[in-house]
Amino acid sequence: MICQKCNFQNEETAKFCRNCGAKLNATPAPHDNNGTQKPNTLGILGFAFSLIAVIPIVFPFFSFFDYNLSSFILFFAFLGFGLSIAGMITKHKKKNLSIIGFFISLFILISFILDIFGISVI
Repeated sequence: MICQKCNFQNEETAKFCRNCGAKLNATPAPHDNNGTQKPNTLGILGFAFSLIAVIPIVFPFFSFFDYNLSSFILFFAFLGFGLSIAGMITKHKKKNLSIIGFFISLFILISFILDIFGISVI
């Protein structure tokens, strides 16, 4: 494992650098060239697609499509669900939007499954 501070090559199981003594991170968060942490793009997209799926449910007058709205909702709910999971399993530390998007999509998908059995949630 390479030390982020002094670029010394350490053993893979080392917790501290043998050269400078700095703590070694086993899974560092992705950073750009100037040291700032990159945004969790997958989590942000998962959250955004989950919100798109919620819009016709929360605002029924906002149904601007002529075809069956459930296919639109399910498409974006599945897309938001998958991207939110992908955002949660990345090495980023900020996973809050991923988690919120996951639960929004999960609620929509469970409500559609329950609706198949005649139980109305929404």
